[in-house]
Amino acid sequence: MLARLNDTMFLESHRLGQGSICGSIGDKNTSARFSYYVGRTPQAYVTHHRMSLAGLLVGGTGASVSHIGFALGYRSGAAFINAFRRFHGRSPALWRRSARGQKIL
Repeated sequence: MLARLNDTMFLESHRLGQGSICGSIGDKNTSARFSYYVGRTPQAYVTHHRMSLAGLLVGGTGASVSHIGFALGYRSGAAFINAFRRFHGRSPALWRRSARGQKIL
């Protein structure tokens, strides 16, 4: 599954302006329209998608946390772990133990 992530948008650094240029509208207008139709900002949408995948990968694979973080576009394992903890409310290690049914102290 991680190998397939190499083909996703997460390995590239995306900026809102890239989409705006194609549509001939500015970043601010693009962000406002995106938020209106999707219900969250583009950055919040991408973060939610990344962290949802992260939860599945951490809990369902034996891949290292750093490897998962890099596959999802984070530049360091520490940045990924911090983002994961903020989003899921626990560290990837605790998430993995919980997913495996191991007792969390």
